[in-house]
Amino acid sequence: MTLTSSGAFSYQWSGGVTNGVSFIPSSTNTYTVTGTDFNGCKNTDTMTIIVNPLPNITANSTATIVCSGTSVILTGSGALTYTWTGGITNGLAFTPSSTQTYSVTGTDSNACKKTASVIISVNPAPPVPDICMVTVDSLSLNNIIIWDKTLYAMTDTFLVYRDTANNAYGLIGKVSHDSLSLFVDTVRTLYAANGDPTASSWRYKIALVDSCGTTSTKSPYHQSIFMQDNSGNFTWSEYKIEGQSLPIPALSNYLFKRDTLANGNYVLIQTLSASSISYVDPQYAIYQSTADWRVETSWSISCNATMKQNVS
Repeated sequence: MTLTSSGAFSYQWSGGVTNGVSFIPSSTNTYTVTGTDFNGCKNTDTMTIIVNPLPNITANSTATIVCSGTSVILTGSGALTYTWTGGITNGLAFTPSSTQTYSVTGTDSNACKKTASVIISVNPAPPVPDICMVTVDSLSLNNIIIWDKTLYAMTDTFLVYRDTANNAYGLIGKVSHDSLSLFVDTVRTLYAANGDPTASSWRYKIALVDSCGTTSTKSPYHQSIFMQDNSGNFTWSEYKIEGQSLPIPALSNYLFKRDTLANGNYVLIQTLSASSISYVDPQYAIYQSTADWRVETSWSISCNATMKQNVS
């Protein structure tokens, strides 16, 4: 506001107001001006400024976290009319395409205005998960698929697939977001290709279903190791990851081990390079009737199943 007066030579306002200089009144108040003419004569006049309170505006949304493609309705409250940013019409549904802040300006019956905001978060398309490792149980009866689920927020369920035909991956299991992030492949009769680790190497992929019900693209496959014994000449297939060169960059070594009494006590007898796929046990003749052999991988990365994670 700017208060001015006329009819005198100089003017003195109450409340610290300077004649002709704008100021912001904080509340309704009556201001008095004293005018003095050239003769030193004085007279007064008053002006009452009514300060209306700003409207108490609230920005409301039917949801603040939505799945991609979901409609929401934005409404303002606390005023007479509302104007939204982004071309949004108050009270009409629209579909946000990305996470944004929407602001509404409310105008009351006194033409006073105030602005409020609301953030609408749009869940992105689910990421493509990765398998950490495919290994085998202690008896070499079942393959075990491991991944780190802490990397994937908003997940409801993990899906596990096995190559059951010519690069046709069949679903073999589901793991809830609140379960340990591994799957033991005991599925033998669902498909013709049965996943038996003593019969061949096998390829596995995983995908995830997010809290919106959207299924991600399948991960790159991991192919397990299959070892064979030809009278002490042991050969095995390379551990493979789809899209990575051989040997896999994160694979440091193959560890060849022997359990001389087949009681579960495996002892390292040779460390081999990551490019090695065979080993001849010089003591095979001594232990061939009593021993078990296995090959393990040594990695430059850690790989552990992760425990419960709450869906966001």
